[in-house]
Amino acid sequence: MDPIFTRLKRKISVKHYFILLLTGFLPFQSNAQVTISSSAAATIVTVIAITKNYNLDFGNLAVTTTAGTCVLAPIAGNNPTRTVTGGVTLPAFHGTPRAAEFVVTGVPTQIFTINIPAADLTITSGSNTMIVRTYTTDMTVVTAGTSWTGTLGATGTTFHVGATVIVSANQPAGLYQNTTGFPVTVNYQ
Repeated sequence: MDPIFTRLKRKISVKHYFILLLTGFLPFQSNAQVTISSSAAATIVTVIAITKNYNLDFGNLAVTTTAGTCVLAPIAGNNPTRTVTGGVTLPAFHGTPRAAEFVVTGVPTQIFTINIPAADLTITSGSNTMIVRTYTTDMTVVTAGTSWTGTLGATGTTFHVGATVIVSANQPAGLYQNTTGFPVTVNYQ
């Protein structure tokens, strides 16, 4: 037997020995403090931005004594598809019809949303008016008439916006416009 243990045994009474023996089986409680560290990081991404290349332009329209519409497709180019109804016709001198064209830039491969209010836009020529509504784009539909999505390419993504113009019967001739325009908002999804 170990000589130190023997000397210790002699100094400890049986009562103390029993208490020490019991405390060895009691749960160990400690007020020791434990610390761990965490690093911190943040990534600043390129801000999403939008620029406009072209405004929405329905081109030249003719009207009879019957009301109608002209639907301008959201297609690139200076003579996109136009579909007319009612008394609206397309004259041979078509003017400069063009879907609105926008370019979105930001973080490549990120999905973004496009929001266009569903509210009508009034275009005017003097005191005469027409209504533009039912906006469409060449992006993926999220909520028809108000929200779409696209994916950013390496150098940005171009998208187009078309719409429908409501033409009254005997609509007076003139250049109808709204210089304030309709708002187009883009955000990262």
